[in-house]
Amino acid sequence: MHKRFRGEVAYNAEVDVHFPHLTVGQTLTFATKLRTPHKRLDDQPRKDAVRTVVKILGIVFGLTHTFNTKVGVSLSSISALKIE
Repeated sequence: MHKRFRGEVAYNAEVDVHFPHLTVGQTLTFATKLRTPHKRLDDQPRKDAVRTVVKILGIVFGLTHTFNTKVGVSLSSISALKIE
């Protein structure tokens, strides 16, 4: 399975956790790198393929204006909040 589906399968824990130090663009790039197949069309370099997919995702989902925005909240920030 590892050889046949390399680049097609990514482990995703059930808990939706975002890295608080990453931006939207960095998060999309990270996720895209996990899913980029080993063999790409026309032997396109991996960096180019990732960059293209991230650009397309940003346009399709209207996220380009948020690429430099941090996505997560650190757990220390959550525990510092008081719920009244």
